[in-house]
Amino acid sequence: MSFNQRSSFGNKAEQDFKRWVHMQPGWHVEPYGQGLMNERSKQMMRETSFNGDASTLENLIAEMLPAERNIYMERVATIPNLTRWMPDFIVAYKNQIICAPDVKTSMSTTPNWAVEMSSILGNKLHSKTGVQCIYAFPPSPFVEYWSCASPDQLRDRAFKILDGKSVCGGSGTPFYLVPKRSIDLPFKTLMTELELKGQYKIPSTHGSVIL
Repeated sequence: MSFNQRSSFGNKAEQDFKRWVHMQPGWHVEPYGQGLMNERSKQMMRETSFNGDASTLENLIAEMLPAERNIYMERVATIPNLTRWMPDFIVAYKNQIICAPDVKTSMSTTPNWAVEMSSILGNKLHSKTGVQCIYAFPPSPFVEYWSCASPDQLRDRAFKILDGKSVCGGSGTPFYLVPKRSIDLPFKTLMTELELKGQYKIPSTHGSVIL
């Protein structure tokens, strides 16, 4: 599948998510990150390697498990510019920014989500700036509602890492395979808890994310 075809599926999932969020009283979505860039800027991001603070990148790589790090570094000769994976929009409740969701999509009925390791790194990096990045997953035959997970939760629940060599239209970098059934935290639950208690914690063995 070509890059344009993959982008078309991704754009549809994002539009569906925005419509769903806007149906929830008090919640809304605003453009952010790549959603504010023109196509030329996005293309430059794809063609530019990481040129940010080296120590920050080293810390992110060091947080990987040895098996993760070995697969990633063997496959990726040059670390890509992680801004490429910056979310396209933010979700807010009563004008308070809650998170920057990375909306995933599936182009088949396979039982697994595919999440690039560079995406995990990019979202963990971006979360350090003050806007927590999480992943949002559309309804599927396996989980019939919008669900969500933190980057580290996806690492916890992945059962395999593939090197990405044979994926057409993608970045060509390694990715995690995560069973769709395992991503079962309703996004609506996150919203309700935030409305009632003012915060919500998403736990993982690698550290919790507090929204």
